[in-house]
Amino acid sequence: FFLFLFCIMALRGVQLLSSRVSSVVRPSYRAGYATSPLLDFRRQRDRGGWKTYVDDPDAEFEVFPNERIGRQYDVNWEFNSHQVTPSEEAYRNLHHRGLVMLTPGTKNKENCVVLETTEPSDYQTFYLASEKAPKDAKIISKDAWRAAIRRVRMQLSNENAIFMHDGAVGSCPVVSVKSRVMSNTPASALQLYFLMNRAPRCVPERFDPDVVGWMFDGELDFPKEEFGINVENYTLVDLDGNRFITVGNLTQNVLKNSLRSATSNILSAKDALVIDCGVVTDGKDTGLVFSDKPVASVGNISVFSSGNTVWCPHGVSRAWDCNSLDSVPSNAQPGDLVEKIGKETRYTSKAVANPIGRVGPHPSTAFFVTADAKEPISKLTAAAASKILQSSQPETASQIESLLKQHKTTPYAINNKNISESVS
Repeated sequence: FFLFLFCIMALRGVQLLSSRVSSVVRPSYRAGYATSPLLDFRRQRDRGGWKTYVDDPDAEFEVFPNERIGRQYDVNWEFNSHQVTPSEEAYRNLHHRGLVMLTPGTKNKENCVVLETTEPSDYQTFYLASEKAPKDAKIISKDAWRAAIRRVRMQLSNENAIFMHDGAVGSCPVVSVKSRVMSNTPASALQLYFLMNRAPRCVPERFDPDVVGWMFDGELDFPKEEFGINVENYTLVDLDGNRFITVGNLTQNVLKNSLRSATSNILSAKDALVIDCGVVTDGKDTGLVFSDKPVASVGNISVFSSGNTVWCPHGVSRAWDCNSLDSVPSNAQPGDLVEKIGKETRYTSKAVANPIGRVGPHPSTAFFVTADAKEPISKLTAAAASKILQSSQPETASQIESLLKQHKTTPYAINNKNISESVS
């Protein structure tokens, strides 16, 4: 009898225990992207997850305001502050992955973005009448500027996707020029991502640009011939208003020239000079390299700047936050940019961090690659170096000569096809 009673009580206890356990709500677990992205099935399903609004990328539900990258209220209002009203997608400082996904083009074996383009031969810069305009500059009237700015704003507003990039020209925080550029193609936005130095992150309305630009890749519905503009690729610069408009084929060189035209006046006011040369470093020493061909890193020599350099009272800094080569290197990274310009190739990658930081000391040496040099490498005077520059950059030759003397920079002439070995 006692055994039978014990079995009945044990069975009743199991029933009570099971009812208590079943009443407990068991939590459901899902793999987070930070620990195991391959198991995050929702992100696997939504491969376009890069558009998810950044404040809460793992939110299960969408609530008002229904925002995501490309549809953000503060970005739309910021475009409106420049009289551009987005009709569809609007991006501000879209990250590299998103730009690569949106940019049309092919991929090479290194998974770089390959663009087929042509360098415009008729590109010209025009300035709104101003005392700040360079000597012998092509001048346009206020009516031309009003007509152009009205049309570019309207055509940008009618695009399916527009891009805003906030950054800086120059890596030195003291003299850099904060710039805001709006464009209508992901390819031009990708170029700007590589070119412009990063500005401190902030909400759109708190970014206070020194220069604002509107870029339109294509033909602008603007009677340019009536105002003396007889080319298809051009930049209009308003130096007094710190604004510019660029129209046509937006290649890397066109973007550089337009930004340089709009910012050089501000840099000059800060005693900074933009020069056409690269900078290499050896430890804490820097050296200028004046050459038509880019310089690659060799041994202890590292490339700090390529293309354009800003020389200011604080030292030398990058004008652009990228390095370019005339061939694709073996260490090319996915997402780097390769431009096929006819038979030529231009490879662009983001500048790598250098031990000297964002600003290097004044250069101890300067190398001038010239076919007139009788020896592989020979010492020059500052006056002789300035004479070499008269043919390539006459507007800055005398200023560079003064800077060489002021900072006791030793110039050398190089006559060698392998520039990197000569510099090292």
